[in-house]
Amino acid sequence: MYLAIIVLPLLGSVASGFFGRKIGVSGAQLITCLSVLLTTTLAVFAFFEVGLNSIPVSIHLFRWIDSESLNISWGFNFDSLTVSMLIPVLIVSSLVHIYSIGYMSHDPHNQRFFSYLSLFTFMMIILVTANNFLLMFVGWEGVGICSYLLVSFWFTRIAANQSSLSAFLTNRVGDCFLTIGMFAILLSFGNIDYSTVFSLAPFMSEDVVTIVGICLLIGAMAKSSQVGQMKALEKLWYDSDFSCCSIYAGNVSNALKSVGPDYVSDPEKSLRQVTNQQETNKKQFNKDFIEWFIGFSEGDGSFYVTRGKSIFSIHLHVVDLPLLVEIKTQLNMGSIFIGKNSCLFTIKANEEIKTLINMFNGKIYLCKRKKQFIIWAKNFDSKYKMGFDAKDCTFLPCLQHNWLAGFIDAEGSFIVTVTKRKNREGMLIGQRIVLGQKDAEQEFNYLSNMLDGYTEKLKGHDRLVINYSNSNKILQYLSHHSLYSVKAKSHSKWLEIYNIRKNKKFLDQFDFVSIKKKASLINCMRKITSVEDTGIAK
Repeated sequence: MYLAIIVLPLLGSVASGFFGRKIGVSGAQLITCLSVLLTTTLAVFAFFEVGLNSIPVSIHLFRWIDSESLNISWGFNFDSLTVSMLIPVLIVSSLVHIYSIGYMSHDPHNQRFFSYLSLFTFMMIILVTANNFLLMFVGWEGVGICSYLLVSFWFTRIAANQSSLSAFLTNRVGDCFLTIGMFAILLSFGNIDYSTVFSLAPFMSEDVVTIVGICLLIGAMAKSSQVGQMKALEKLWYDSDFSCCSIYAGNVSNALKSVGPDYVSDPEKSLRQVTNQQETNKKQFNKDFIEWFIGFSEGDGSFYVTRGKSIFSIHLHVVDLPLLVEIKTQLNMGSIFIGKNSCLFTIKANEEIKTLINMFNGKIYLCKRKKQFIIWAKNFDSKYKMGFDAKDCTFLPCLQHNWLAGFIDAEGSFIVTVTKRKNREGMLIGQRIVLGQKDAEQEFNYLSNMLDGYTEKLKGHDRLVINYSNSNKILQYLSHHSLYSVKAKSHSKWLEIYNIRKNKKFLDQFDFVSIKKKASLINCMRKITSVEDTGIAK
């Protein structure tokens, strides 16, 4: 149905324009009018399904541009704003089509006129439903061209020619600013997809967002029909002063550990901290952060080759979007893509891959990650001849190094269980910290000795378990080495329970209730860190 909304006016335009002589004037009028009326009817159904029930629909047709870190597809998004805009656009278009049957009845070129009219409707639909700025620009330019063709339809009239040229030149001025705005978005955000840009807008410098907003506003002023798009631009501009992204605003205040442990209770301050860091951290890498980043990448990072190209990526739940923004800011490289429930950070550009190879070479701990990295780096070296030489890695994590904090952010779990005692009064409390990874038995044995834990196998995965009674070392370590992901919130709640148990020799009923409540919050945090495939375009 949604694809038909896009395609039907185009089919009517093609039929009337290319086959007008065969189908005749009445046939051209009938086909184009029926196509637009049917499209309007489908748009009404879409309004009830999407607008009233809040069930957005996305359509991905094919990839358009795939160049380094720039990925653009022919995709369309039907959300509440889109379907609300389609209704007036298509109703007006339908009325114009019907009115033109009588108004143009004397003209011998009816077929061409109705072809232009349907093409105008098609371009308007592209403009309203596009899911990225470049595809929107296609619809934008299409509307401008169709406006010119319709205004100058009676090209033998001087007034018509003058009006069409005036409209054409006015649109070109707006198009220049719109193009500047799109390039500014691409330079600042690394992507021109709506969901990515609107989600990252709160983390960007207000000056950048203001400049982009002004450029797009001037561009939109050239076309009075862009009220719907202006709503999106208003959102982009307005969101620069918000502390939370719209797609997960409800989660941030409850479940987000954004930049550091000092800002857990103040998301607005933490997100503004990200913005400030984007202004200052450009080229120079922070040693502690790089140690953390390597450990995090060994857990959640991915080195892979697709179509002969080496790519690095990190795939997380959307609540950890500020973490990816921080990684992108600190590294000053890569792109971020937003899905429905997840977000993706990728590095594809050749120079950035070279930097990444030098960063990881000789500093990876897990054996399977070393093998993946070497294959990945050699593939890149075979194409670009950077002289890659795999270093002998003798790196071992220690309690003075940030690698372990990064790995805990990626693969750690803070677990608290509160159960009733069998045949006895009171509750049984279990507390432990668990690290999980597949094919990591040897490495976990070393870590377990360092952290006073033990290793076990569970469902094909190796696990490092640290119980409550032996958690002093890891807690001491985490007091000096910060976690940056949403798991910092779990660690904070886990530590609160630990201190309650440690400071009280006997627990009363109130303590059990408090611990159970805090444990439920930890379990909630653990659930939202599991990422499912949500169809992010890579």
